[in-house]
Amino acid sequence: MKGKHIYLSLILIFGFVFMAFAQPGPGRGEGRRWSDDGPGFKAKCMNLPNLTDEQKEKMAELRTENMKVLLEKRNLVHEKMAKLQTLQTADKADMKAINALIDEIAEVKADMAKQRAAHRQQIRSLLTDEQRVIFDSRPHRGHRAGFGQGHFGKDRGDGKCRWAD
Repeated sequence: MKGKHIYLSLILIFGFVFMAFAQPGPGRGEGRRWSDDGPGFKAKCMNLPNLTDEQKEKMAELRTENMKVLLEKRNLVHEKMAKLQTLQTADKADMKAINALIDEIAEVKADMAKQRAAHRQQIRSLLTDEQRVIFDSRPHRGHRAGFGQGHFGKDRGDGKCRWAD
């Protein structure tokens, strides 16, 4: 009888260990590559038909400029979120300051959405009618939407073009 309990316990322990190893680990996967040399950019976005070298260069320039602007705004949001966390966890929370900071965060996030929309239109302006139809048929990603495993999700694998980020 005692042998059966030990045997059953070992099976359960090994089962839990194997289940833990089967879970996806942290990482950004292919769907979140930022470099121009990875499949995230060229394979998924530069496969519009008949792109000229001039179009590719201009898109890369616009993308770099956009990433710089969004990085500054994203850092600002993170700073404000840290400040908000401090205000919210104070012994005596100042609701006026908390609400003002929430409004500031919302304003920066709205600016980021406007920047993404403007960037998308800049890219569209470089394309021919045929390229634009294909570009427009690919849904662009909203801000951090679609991560299956939280912020550190594994490969999104949806193959969608990521022009707006």
